[in-house]
Amino acid sequence: ISYIHILTECNQAIFEHEEVYFNDTMIDVTIIPEGFARYANRNVHYAESYLQKITIPIIEASVMGFSLIFKDVKISKASFSDLSFQFHDQGLNGNLNKWKIGMVFQFTIRQNSYPYLEDSGDGSFSFTMDGALALEKGLSPNCKGHINVVAKKVQLDISEFKVKMGGKLEFLYDAILKQLTEVLTRQFNTALQPVLADALIGLANTELDFMDVWSRTDLEDLHVDERWIIAIEDFNLIARSIGQVDYFINKSWMVTEHNNSMMRIKPKKNMLTNNHLQYSTQLQVYQKAVQMMLKHSNNFSFPFTVKMDQFGHTGLQMFVFAEHFTVELMVQVQMKTQVMEALFNRSKFEMSVEKVIQCTGECQNIETFVQELDEAIKLASPTYTNTNGVDVENCVRIYVDENWVRFGCQMAKED
Repeated sequence: ISYIHILTECNQAIFEHEEVYFNDTMIDVTIIPEGFARYANRNVHYAESYLQKITIPIIEASVMGFSLIFKDVKISKASFSDLSFQFHDQGLNGNLNKWKIGMVFQFTIRQNSYPYLEDSGDGSFSFTMDGALALEKGLSPNCKGHINVVAKKVQLDISEFKVKMGGKLEFLYDAILKQLTEVLTRQFNTALQPVLADALIGLANTELDFMDVWSRTDLEDLHVDERWIIAIEDFNLIARSIGQVDYFINKSWMVTEHNNSMMRIKPKKNMLTNNHLQYSTQLQVYQKAVQMMLKHSNNFSFPFTVKMDQFGHTGLQMFVFAEHFTVELMVQVQMKTQVMEALFNRSKFEMSVEKVIQCTGECQNIETFVQELDEAIKLASPTYTNTNGVDVENCVRIYVDENWVRFGCQMAKED
C-alpha cells in the first residue's frame, strides 16, 4: 500500500531548541535519484484531490466574430506518467512527460455582430503536458522548521489540446473549434502557464509542509524528533534527522527532555549502497529510546539501568545492570512499516531480544525478566514517518560499525 501524506494544517511542535545542526543528527535517510523518482511517481498519483482544488482564472477568447468566456474552470482528472530527476549541489532538475490533464468549465458565447447569437453551457478541456523544472531547497513561510522547494525555472509545454462544448448552438461550435483550439493552446502555453506551474510547486510544498517533524512511538507522549537537515551529496538526496525520543507534554506538542549532549558519530565505513532508499540509525537513538521508556513508561517492579554497548556483526549488544544481577543480551533491530491511518505511513526500527549471552548474580528468574524487557523495548523502539511505498519485507540490514546500522530498501512494486 502506498499513500501520500496530505493533511489540512502544519504539524507544529514546540522545541526547546529550534535550530538543528549537523552534529545533532543521528538518523540518515539517503535517496538515490532512481529511488526519488520512484517515490515521487508512486505518490504523485494521490495528488489529484489537491489539483482539483486549484483555482483557474477566467479565460477569455475571441474567435471568428465570437467572444467566449470560460469560468469555474477546475481540474477534473489527471493522469501522471513517470517523473525523472537529476540532483546537483544546489537542488534538482526534474522532467515530467505526457501528463494528461482534464478540466471542466462553464462558458458563455456571444456573437459580436448581427444576429448577436448568445449561448451558455458546460464543457471540458483535455491536454497533454510536458515540462522541465529547476528547483532549489528553501524554508517554508507557513510551517516553521519545514523544508520547501523554490522554483528557479519552470517550463511547461501544452499539446494535444481538445475542447468539448455543450449548448443550444452546438451546430456553430464545430465551425469555430479548430481556431478556438489554436487560440486556447497559445493561452495555456503563455498566460496560464504560471498558474499551472504554481499548482505543481504548490503541490510539492503542500506535501512538505504537512510532513510530520516528529514521529509517534508506541508509548504515550514519547515521540521521535524528526526535524531534518537536507543535503545533496554525490548526486544523492540525504535527509538527516535528529532521531531522539523526547517527551511531549500532555499532548500540547511541547517537546522536552532533549539530550543536548548526544552528538553524531562519524561512521567508520561508507554507508551508501545502490538501494533506492537507505535508512541509517545511530546507536544512541536506541539508548535514548530505552532511557525514556524507563523514565516515563516503566512497569518493572525493581530499578535497573541499560547500556546499549555497540553494534556487532550479528546484532546490538545490550547490558542490563540491576542490584542483584547483570545480564548481557543480543538485540536485533528490524525495520517494520505500518499504515497508521489513512494517508500516513510509519516505519519502526523495532528492537527485540534475540538471546541471553550471559548473566551473573541472581539469575533464576532471568527468562521472565527478559521476556518482559523484550515487550517493553519493542514499544519504545524509535520510528520514522513518511516512508510511503518502501518494500520493508526485502530490506537489507547491515551493521555498518559499532555505532551505526543501515537498512537498504527498494520501492515496492506498484499494486
